[in-house]
Amino acid sequence: MALCSALAFVPRGYSAELPSRYDLTEEEYGRIERLSALQLVGAKADLARAENGDEEDEDEAKPTTEDDLAEYNLADYDDDEGEQMGIFSNIKGLAYHAKGEDDPYITMRDGEADEDDEREDLQILPTDDVILAARTEDDVSHLEVYVYEDASSNLYVHHDILLPSFPLCLEWVNYSREGGSNLAAVGTFDPDIEIWDLDVVDGMYPRAILGCPPDKKRRKKANDSYHVDAVLGISSNPNARNLLVTASADETLKLWDLATEQCAKSYRRHDDKCSAVQWHPRTATVVASGGYDKRVMISDARVPNEPTHKYKTDADVENVVWSPHDDAILYASTDAGELFCFDTRHTKKPVWRLQAHDGPLSSFSVSAATRGMLATGGQDKQVKVWKASSSSGPTLVNARDLDIGKVFAVGFLPDSGHHLACCGSKGVVRVWDTMSNGACRRAFTGKDSSDDINHEKERIVGLADRDGEDDDDDDDDDDDDDDDGADEVDEDTEMS
Repeated sequence: MALCSALAFVPRGYSAELPSRYDLTEEEYGRIERLSALQLVGAKADLARAENGDEEDEDEAKPTTEDDLAEYNLADYDDDEGEQMGIFSNIKGLAYHAKGEDDPYITMRDGEADEDDEREDLQILPTDDVILAARTEDDVSHLEVYVYEDASSNLYVHHDILLPSFPLCLEWVNYSREGGSNLAAVGTFDPDIEIWDLDVVDGMYPRAILGCPPDKKRRKKANDSYHVDAVLGISSNPNARNLLVTASADETLKLWDLATEQCAKSYRRHDDKCSAVQWHPRTATVVASGGYDKRVMISDARVPNEPTHKYKTDADVENVVWSPHDDAILYASTDAGELFCFDTRHTKKPVWRLQAHDGPLSSFSVSAATRGMLATGGQDKQVKVWKASSSSGPTLVNARDLDIGKVFAVGFLPDSGHHLACCGSKGVVRVWDTMSNGACRRAFTGKDSSDDINHEKERIVGLADRDGEDDDDDDDDDDDDDDDGADEVDEDTEMS
């Protein structure tokens, strides 16, 4: 069983053209050793407190030092001893070259033949779209880094990162106090947020961990320093890149300063789990949030006590997204399948509300390039494209079952306003070029049906080796006849 639970996107040009292989330098080894030692100390202290009935452990465990390993003489372990030529020393006329000496008959050195291939495999071009997907298969979770090449309709996994727990949310981060500018923040069922460097392949440890310091006792009650329950939402501030806000099942929002890797402020905006959060795209201090208390809040991060706006919905809030075209417009979705549009300049009532799906509306996205284009995905397995405005309700343009199972995440690629990435309960990521669909093309470009005659077939791109993978929960009720993973499919009929 495999599923994809979240998506995020790296804007073009921010990924390193040639990501580096993980290098265990002395500095990195020291960092890992310190992290491991602190975690070991914390684990032993927790065990001692549990055995002593939550009493503090007086004898703190000490990390392993070099003196403790001296008896094993590891420094000289690889030194060669004895006869140099080994088993071939008794063969007459055999030319032997000592260690480190070149053989004149060997013209291609070790590794040279594979360098060009490896370079080509690792290269990310400035025109490539990079998609981040949280994928879990057989209880093992990864952050997968996809590269999508639009010109050749090619999608592949560039590399992946092993995660410690089931991932619930992802966010691209463009700040690090160590100088990195292409990072990913991952929220999981664990209360800590991990920051990973996307330009390092086969990395072993995250760049940073936001949460309770491992050498301190973790409190079970909500506090002002770290989360104590699952992290359900993450948003990076586009105007103040060092600020990150997170939403948690512990009913709090946390403001993190990546320059110090510490929690700068904690907010209690909701009376139940905080499920969604997003910074305003142009006002650095304004943040929107939603929760299982069926409310949407708009707050100023500088005002700790009261939100500036409160909106009521009829069900638990799943997502909140600001309009990229109008600073006053905020959208919110619920697990009852409804989509709301709020105008912060007017009353507490929504401008419009839409019953978009039968069942939870898991995810939606607003195209930054094509004004009025919305996409929604629900657990009814449908991905829908809508045409909307801030004053009137949206109209359905097209609906598709992309053979990804229950839809958990959808998002327009940031540098291509009509390419829509989707994933769901079958563990498959697909990219749909919505403008290759006749209904979408006519709705957003104004071209009539006669312009479709010479247009290419509709493009829906997925991984070839994962086509046809089914979620166990979907096996009994998948009756659709969609083409499994084909790069090109026939156009769907327009929805009225």
